[in-house]
Amino acid sequence: MARLDKRAAREIANSDLVPGFSILYREKPAVYKFDETAFSKLGDAEVLGMVEHYSTLVQKGMGWKAAVTQVYEKARADSLKGFR
Repeated sequence: MARLDKRAAREIANSDLVPGFSILYREKPAVYKFDETAFSKLGDAEVLGMVEHYSTLVQKGMGWKAAVTQVYEKARADSLKGFR
């Protein structure tokens, strides 16, 4: 896989991950608490890591919702801002 630059990682995060996190939050607000404002303030390294993890999961054949869920769980475990 080619290395993503910071701008491409942000675009992928905004087009794939943010809508997915929002869907998880709407479906189970008690479990998935997503704060888009805090997410937008994450550093480039965190966003790049999340996008690369998501891309790896999708390439392995995981569906988008399951991949987004796993990325969310990893972000929460890493105590990233926006994931409670």
